[in-house]
Amino acid sequence: MLLVGISVFVSAQLRGYEQEYGATIYKGWNLVYGFTTPNQLEGQSLDKSHIKAIYAFMPMVQEYVRFYPNPEESKMENIISKLSNDEFNPSITALWVYSDATVEGSLNNIPHATEYWIERKPLPFNTNPLYKGWNFVGITTDMIDKTINGIKGNCNIERIYYWSQENQDWTDFMPHVEYQKIQKGQIGQGFVFKVSSDCRLGSPESSDITPPSIPSEGAGNKQILGSKCTTDEDCPALFGDWSCKNATTAQRFNSYYYCKQEGICGSSPGGVEYKACPNGCLNSVCN
Repeated sequence: MLLVGISVFVSAQLRGYEQEYGATIYKGWNLVYGFTTPNQLEGQSLDKSHIKAIYAFMPMVQEYVRFYPNPEESKMENIISKLSNDEFNPSITALWVYSDATVEGSLNNIPHATEYWIERKPLPFNTNPLYKGWNFVGITTDMIDKTINGIKGNCNIERIYYWSQENQDWTDFMPHVEYQKIQKGQIGQGFVFKVSSDCRLGSPESSDITPPSIPSEGAGNKQILGSKCTTDEDCPALFGDWSCKNATTAQRFNSYYYCKQEGICGSSPGGVEYKACPNGCLNSVCN
């Protein structure tokens, strides 16, 4: 999608809304996914007259552009004139929305949340590219129950903040990128990412999680199952290689065998063994 003027986004939405979405809106500043005009509150629990200002952040120039009131068309046109075939779409980012009132009641058990209209079903979270520096990323349903590390794609994230609509303050999210999952109550809000270079969100390009190793066939390359034996010691257990189950635990898979009455090795149920890695697990070994 090419980057176009503010009026195109607004007029497109005014021609016909197709989808309702939800977000919390408090008195003050709010980061709201895809909110470019007060008309998106038509018929909803918060009257559109409460919206006093809307700003989008243009990451390719690291500047704000006012969408409402008095859209900064000339500023947007100046930004567009410096770009060619850019696919960035500000209407699917998190935009600053100033309200002079807090939504009363709740939506789907989320306090102070309201529905609002968007033009279409939210696009995948990796639709927009991220640019070196700061980027405003809207929280959509396909991010729920994922960690930031689970959606970072090929991005090197230097800083990340979450805006608390209720507290009107930033929360440093860097300590939580590995473990804390994005919650349902955050849908429609936004994160601010600072990345070291142009990149795109998505599934991680690589992962430390690897499948179990193929079982060894034993000494002398002899297959244990079905081989001749006189005692159980002739049918040794086989253990796979250790791998990292998570950051503090290693695991390996095993198979057990016994000597059957027929004088051949049969199998017993195997399983998984775990060991703690107090200093962390990396590259399949405990530190």
